[in-house]
Amino acid sequence: MAKRAKTETPTASGYLIIIGGHEDKEHEKLILSEVASHARQGLLLVMTLASEAGLEQWKEYQKVFSGLGVKTLEHFHLDGRADTDVDKKIAIIERASVYFFTGGDQLRITSKFGGTEYCDTLRRRHAQGATVAGTSAAASVLSETMLVSGPGDNSHRVGDTLRMAPGLGLLQGIIIDQHFAERGRIGRLIGAVTQNPRLLGIGIDENTAVIMHRQAFNIIGAGLSTSSTPPT
Repeated sequence: MAKRAKTETPTASGYLIIIGGHEDKEHEKLILSEVASHARQGLLLVMTLASEAGLEQWKEYQKVFSGLGVKTLEHFHLDGRADTDVDKKIAIIERASVYFFTGGDQLRITSKFGGTEYCDTLRRRHAQGATVAGTSAAASVLSETMLVSGPGDNSHRVGDTLRMAPGLGLLQGIIIDQHFAERGRIGRLIGAVTQNPRLLGIGIDENTAVIMHRQAFNIIGAGLSTSSTPPT
């Protein structure tokens, strides 16, 4: 993909909706209703970059968001970094008010999308006020540094194998873990912040979301959000 010159990204002013995975899609739909409310009359773009089953995910979320009153929905997927119709896809990103990243594998997102003109455009739109949401693996990818894998037990030995990688950089100074209580991930989150003491770690349970705007955040859903700082 041809790269255009980057411009300085202003301080982000849009919302981030960071979801711990397995959000309710059948009953109250509290979290997805929150995502839908940010679309207002604008475009909600369902981004299935993290999954090989992108079309199936798109159909599922299209049905849910349509039922929640979103009038304009489109699907965004990339087969790889050298995808076709670059200008058309950038124009779609330019038009969106809300970007919803579905779950799967966070490295699929960064390998296809991170550092591309698509990503630069999304970051600029977020700085201009657009909302970015991500569930499950796509929650982790929103930060500057993302957790990829590691042991999920209660230990937090510095020598434990933790894989971390650059994320999309929409969230600075924080590292996110998801499916937190359900998969016993407190150990790996503590390990991550021990190895990266400048970061605040936030673990988010399933069907739970942290809504961040500027320096404030709220928690909605069925579970909890846990923060972790390096042990002294």
